[in-house]
Amino acid sequence: MLLGLVVVTWMLIQQGSGWRLPVTIEVKRDVNVKTSERRPDGSFGQERGSLYSSEAFQIKKGQRFQMIKIYTEGECRIRFQRKEYDLSSCPWLGGFADHQEDIFKLISAQRR
Repeated sequence: MLLGLVVVTWMLIQQGSGWRLPVTIEVKRDVNVKTSERRPDGSFGQERGSLYSSEAFQIKKGQRFQMIKIYTEGECRIRFQRKEYDLSSCPWLGGFADHQEDIFKLISAQRR
């Protein structure tokens, strides 16, 4: 029963998002994927142009990745260089005041 509820919830999230997955995204400048929101001055918060995951890596200018899942609260899962990562913030999704279109270019984004 619990598994059924999880599956139905996941399907509703995907349908309600209005996105047809996967979506290909190209970065217009180098983007650091960080593991912490701690800034150099010791404060916390997300930096514009950075993404956040459990593993740190860099996406170089001109490289592409695919968004393959959408979670709640602006989170998503991406595939980059044959590996998958969960991101805590996907600014190109709805609900963000700044979609960072100067950094993230949606290549194959089809809205339903």
